[in-house]
Amino acid sequence: MVEIYCPYTSERLIYVLNYIFTERLGIPYLLHQHLESVGSKGKLLINYSDTSIAGSLQIIPQGILFEEGIRYLVFDLKQDDDINILIKKPENELYFDLFASVFYVISRYEEYLMFSKDEHHRFKHEDSCLFQGHCLHIPLVDIWLDSFKNLLMSEFGFSDTDFRKKEFTIEPTLDIDSVFAYKGRPFYRHLAAMLRDLLTLRFVEIAKRISVMTQARPDPNDNFDFQLKTLEEKGLKAIYFFQVGPYGRYDKNISPTHQGFIDIIKKVKAAGHTIGLHPSYQSNGETKEILEEKKILESIIGEPVLHSRQHFLRFEMPKTYRHLIDCGIQKEYSMGYSDINGFRAGTAFPFYWFDLVANKSTALQIVPFCMMDVAYKQFAQLSPQETISQSQEMIEHLKTNGSAFCFIFHNESLSEHRGWKGWRAVFKYWVNG
Repeated sequence: MVEIYCPYTSERLIYVLNYIFTERLGIPYLLHQHLESVGSKGKLLINYSDTSIAGSLQIIPQGILFEEGIRYLVFDLKQDDDINILIKKPENELYFDLFASVFYVISRYEEYLMFSKDEHHRFKHEDSCLFQGHCLHIPLVDIWLDSFKNLLMSEFGFSDTDFRKKEFTIEPTLDIDSVFAYKGRPFYRHLAAMLRDLLTLRFVEIAKRISVMTQARPDPNDNFDFQLKTLEEKGLKAIYFFQVGPYGRYDKNISPTHQGFIDIIKKVKAAGHTIGLHPSYQSNGETKEILEEKKILESIIGEPVLHSRQHFLRFEMPKTYRHLIDCGIQKEYSMGYSDINGFRAGTAFPFYWFDLVANKSTALQIVPFCMMDVAYKQFAQLSPQETISQSQEMIEHLKTNGSAFCFIFHNESLSEHRGWKGWRAVFKYWVNG
């Protein structure tokens, strides 16, 4: 038991205390607003105030946890200082406000501020304090909490068995933007594509399309047998996010009424994997559209869809998450960047979304990912072998931290087609952890 003294309370304070002590450390805490109520019920008194209390561990509040609005706030991080920092001063005081810092990062406070968006209306990683502080590639919040745990053990009588046990796990997720590369498309789309290929002298592409259309060869995106076999060999269950929305500029899947598409979804479900929704690009601002797509997927699998990940990782605070809650989504998997790998919320562990505009916690669980195939190939311009080499360090961080390795792959990336030759080796490496 940890006792915490703070003369003020707030939704934000309760949220971050629940996150740190209940969800992450797994130790009970008792919050006091009056000094006279502080007893000897715990091994430690944390003094979250400006007033000195003999024998306590003091954390001087920065102030953000007692506010209700959102203001421009500079959160300056420097990797060497903030990773190697001695977490406690000699006078039993933390060097920084751990509670406010954790809240700022996992609430994604900075994403509510007036930053310029990219072409898809997304928060840019270049504006992230973690990126600017050269900390995006490490789970900084997890490192802080491990340092705090070690402090409690080394100086305040806690033992390792007092804390929640952590274990490294592998959690594959797959986005199915285009279940087939060629199959299932109306003839006019084939004709338009072949005309474009003809004008750009892509004769090999035309030959591949015709051979699939005439069933002379399998569709390259239909590599689900390989995926399911690879996952089964490791005893892993994945979450598959299927895009079933209408055709559009950024939504290229075939109709969900196509029997081949339905058969793939049912095959994945029959293998024991979780089916989630990949809301279409155009549905981002409309609860009605998300609900329609969710109902289509539910009618195919015969059960509620509770998991989702935004197509193009396109979400805006707080709009998108509010729409997903209204649609009955319980777990959301978009917390990461499309163009760089790392820890967008500073953690590899799930957390519940705090709606900063409404100033309240919610029941929507955010599950962050740290690696995606497209970020390595399309943006970092790495080969499969270079990707394996570079991702190894991040995986070791996760193993040391005893956290989940949640990553994204696409069926197109496993097609050995259109520049993806050799990427099955990356998928196998990540699945093996």
